[in-house]
This record gives sequence, structure tokens and C-alpha cells, in this order.
Amino acid sequence: MQNPKNRILAGILFIFSVIFILIIGFSIISSIGKKSNDSLITVAAYQTEIARISSLGLESAKDSSVRSKLATISAFIETDSKATISYLSSNGTKLSKQQVALALDKKADEKLETAAQLNKYDETLLQIIQEKSSSYKSALKQALNDASTAKEKQILETAANNILTFEGLDSTKTAE
Repeated sequence: MQNPKNRILAGILFIFSVIFILIIGFSIISSIGKKSNDSLITVAAYQTEIARISSLGLESAKDSSVRSKLATISAFIETDSKATISYLSSNGTKLSKQQVALALDKKADEKLETAAQLNKYDETLLQIIQEKSSSYKSALKQALNDASTAKEKQILETAANNILTFEGLDSTKTAE
């Protein structure tokens, strides 16, 4: 016959093993349906950075046509950013300061400071906005590929159309 203490110990170990297996199984099953919002968070980070640089430009740009371009992109980006953040929030993702700062480019600030000293602020500002817009379009493309809901796709398509519209307006004005 077995010792009663060994039987109790074996029973306790069996119960803990079953609980452990159930916890692991539940974790695996619950994570299967969840999707990563990383690409959408990257889009939100670029939106934040473009809005930040546009804001700097609106304060310091000399040329009224440059300020007009910045006001236009700022309006597009702020609308898109609100939609993106609202969507993320409705899906349980609250952006941290670190996530929002993923696309933060302090070198852009340095370039603008140097350009202001060289009296080339507006030209440099537009170049930086163009670079950020290009990166933003790439992030939008990736997020569209990763999108899993109709609402997410709609938000991203609207943002993509807005940045393309801005670039179209910009190239039309440049061609004149």
C-alpha cells in the first residue's frame, strides 16, 4: 500500500499540473484571435511627427505659400490622426508616449535650425515634410496590408487618399 502522505502529495501535484496546462492552453487560444496593431501604431506615430513638424513650420515659415501648404497638410493629418487614435482606442489600444514618438526625428529639428541660420528654412522644411510624407505613405501601405477590419481599411484608405491629395495639390502649385 501507498503511504497516505504520498497520495495526497501526488494529488496536489496532479491538480497543479492540470491548472498549469489549462492556463497555458487558455493563453494560447485567447492570443490566436488577437491581432497586432503595430503597423497602425506606426501610422499614428508618423501622423504625430508630420503634425509636429507642420506646426513648427507654421510658426517659423516666411513664405505664405509654404504656410498654406503646411496648413493644408496639417488639417489632413490632424483629421486622420484623430480617426486612427479613435480606432485604436476603441479596440483597447491606448498609445503611450513612447509609441507616439516612434517616428520622432530630432535631426529634422537640427536641420531646421541650421536652415534658419542659412536663410533656407522654408526650402528645408518642405524637403523634410516630403521625406516624412514618403515614409508615412510606406507605413500606410504596410498598415493597409495588415488591416483586418473594414473600419480599419476605411480609415487607412482615407489617410492614404488625403496624403496623395495633398501631394497632388502641392505638385499642381509647383507646376504653375
